[in-house]
Amino acid sequence: MPNRSGQDQQHLRELHRQLEMGGLPWTVLARKASEIVLFGSRAQNVERKESDWDLLCVGESSATRVGNVHFVWVPPEETFTEKWLGSELAGHIAAYGTWLLGKGSWRELVFVSPIAVAHKQRLVKARLSALAKYTDDLSPARRAYYALRIRRDVQRLVILRGGGAVPASPLLDRAWVTSMSRELWIEICGSLDLDIDAADQTWRIVSSIRTPAPFLTTHTRSIPG
Repeated sequence: MPNRSGQDQQHLRELHRQLEMGGLPWTVLARKASEIVLFGSRAQNVERKESDWDLLCVGESSATRVGNVHFVWVPPEETFTEKWLGSELAGHIAAYGTWLLGKGSWRELVFVSPIAVAHKQRLVKARLSALAKYTDDLSPARRAYYALRIRRDVQRLVILRGGGAVPASPLLDRAWVTSMSRELWIEICGSLDLDIDAADQTWRIVSSIRTPAPFLTTHTRSIPG
């Protein structure tokens, strides 16, 4: 691995410890993968104590989790396909990932595909519609949980529509107040064919969330945070 700052070295030591505890030492993982990339909140130094270690591994394996380490495996032959290069995850990793092994020559070819945008639009529309329809059936805690997921997905949609790379969830949370307004929210909902009542209702819910509590950020993964 290349020379790194003291903070990076500390991160790597902790990652190696997590892998060892899970029974998958770094040396074994490195034999299985031609590239290993740290992504998500830990790559951007905005992690919480309970945050996962998110690793993209280019290679063949069925392992998805070892302790607090979460794996995304991509076969080498897929890294240069339009499906991967145009995906939200590839864009995030190319922009914000930390390469621990390999060079990642594919990252220079990353783009935001219309398919990725269309997928996010369908997801956001379905979740907004469900929140508007079922909000009265949810406990306050569950309502906040789903509202946070939807809020972040709307932010991701805006970024993808603009051709950008989506950052880790904590950075979306920090940007919420300055990047979103009621007018923009109503406009986004309108572009998804949601009526004004649903747009207003969902805006009131999502804008009431000030600082996400730890329990709200658990298992809300789209781009890891």
